[in-house]
Amino acid sequence: MITTLHRIWGVMGRHRFLLIRGILATFVEAVFMSLPVGALYLLLIGYEDVSAATVWGITAMLLVGAIGQIACRWYITTRINPLGFVAMADERMRIGARLRRSPMGYFNRTRLGEIASVLTTTMVDAEMWLVWQFLQVVTGVIDVVVISAFLLALDWRIGAVSLLVLVLALAALMIVDRRSDATMGERQRVQAGFVDVVLEFIRGIAVSRAFSMTGVARERMHRAAAEVSRTSLAAEAKIIPFSSLYQFVFKIGTVAMLGLGATLRINGDIDLPRALLFGVAAFVVYQTLEGLNSNVTMLELVAASLDLIEPVRTAPVMEARTSREEPGSRKQPAEAAGRDIVFTDVSFAYEDRRVVDHVDCSIPSGSVCALVGPSGSGKTTLCNLMMRFWDVDSGSISVGGVDVRDQDPEDLLSLFAVVFQDVFLFSDTVANNIRFGRPDASDDEVREAARRARCLDFVEALPDGFDTVLAEGGASLSGGERQRISIARALLKDAPIVILDEATSSVDPENERELQEGLRELCEGKTQVVIAHNLATVTAADQILVLDGGRIVERGRHEDLARAGGTYEHFLQARERAVGWHIAR
Repeated sequence: MITTLHRIWGVMGRHRFLLIRGILATFVEAVFMSLPVGALYLLLIGYEDVSAATVWGITAMLLVGAIGQIACRWYITTRINPLGFVAMADERMRIGARLRRSPMGYFNRTRLGEIASVLTTTMVDAEMWLVWQFLQVVTGVIDVVVISAFLLALDWRIGAVSLLVLVLALAALMIVDRRSDATMGERQRVQAGFVDVVLEFIRGIAVSRAFSMTGVARERMHRAAAEVSRTSLAAEAKIIPFSSLYQFVFKIGTVAMLGLGATLRINGDIDLPRALLFGVAAFVVYQTLEGLNSNVTMLELVAASLDLIEPVRTAPVMEARTSREEPGSRKQPAEAAGRDIVFTDVSFAYEDRRVVDHVDCSIPSGSVCALVGPSGSGKTTLCNLMMRFWDVDSGSISVGGVDVRDQDPEDLLSLFAVVFQDVFLFSDTVANNIRFGRPDASDDEVREAARRARCLDFVEALPDGFDTVLAEGGASLSGGERQRISIARALLKDAPIVILDEATSSVDPENERELQEGLRELCEGKTQVVIAHNLATVTAADQILVLDGGRIVERGRHEDLARAGGTYEHFLQARERAVGWHIAR
């Protein structure tokens, strides 16, 4: 429990000062809570001859105690408890900024459901209970200590019993804490697994329905949900006996205080007013602590949430190697004078599978370089490496004469515009999807980019034009329309290097003509890297690199490679055979 409280203190970051205020407010609240006990004592010692001054004094104490408690509780509720939401909002922003700089390999190794669960349900659990449970535990202990100190001042024996019960209760609470710690982590992990299954079910619903496998997918969801239920019930079953022990300690403590007070009164060691006061105090001293076992369980839920958040908040990041040195030492990419891309003996592997093997090549600034080869030959990986989605295992890649590892990732990516084969559009307006590469672009600039990308006509035909909100992933548009939106996005970014990753492979011939016109607008005067299976689209390239097994097996212009008798010529012949097929009668 102490460890969890310390971790919460660490998570609060810049809000710790307000948390200290909250702790002080709970202490003041405990003092106000003790005033009614003091008022009762004044009433009891003067019950035989109650003066008007005593009545007014008692009334004032009760009134001050009530107003003070309300004021402290209002301050804690409105100013301190919401700090959990503020702290987790800060944490989400930190995690988001970190994930933006994480290598793509991290997302390959980490389940999407795990990341989604952390940023949603896990952080919701944390923000709901983070500060609330922290203050509940601290408040409970402070209340008992304050009232026990008051009792010690009246009679050291009663005060000592009160503090002894507090110590025993905290010992029992530690046992509840350990049991909760052992179960809440598993509970949260199972919950994350359930989120993963739900996301997979939703994303794969079309495949499941197409192959009549919805029953299998549904059964997986049922099993995952049943596992969540079983784990939660098992967690409760392990905690309940020790929670009962915790409650039992307080009942014994109340009986002990009552018995000791009665014994002291019978022996004449204390007067009747004190005996009655101790009897009342026996029932109120542990009031705030009695429900603390459930708070500790929730505190361990917070601890388990923080455990799950930790791997994501410490996800690996890719920084410029020189950014760790003295200010001003970080290298900037060369300006417009050079955008050459140079691979020097580059090798790279996904885990233990090598996909790029000792590649050497140079793509001059302003030239067109085509990457050709069978699936899995390393074409897309080369593009990902030059944008530093991953770091090379050996060798180096430079853009504009500077090693990509010596450039800030954001600065490096500002040099690239990419048109992917599979276009992803956000559930936002058409204008904001186009503006994604340049958020400060004006409406006129967005419209001009759409015109140049040959998508102005169909955008204006949408119900709300550029203000039309697209379905998730752009599902409300055709494949060709999505591609033209992505070209408009790249046009607006106006980066000096353009990567076309099979940009027209999934588009019908009618749309392809308009796409090619948009691509010509996009690529004019830029360094181009084109990944293509359709070799007819790369015949005019300044340089064609033919890859196989992660190596460059051929390089040159189309005219030379087409008659070299190598892999490229075999590709051409296979393409001609495929295009020339017909249906026999």
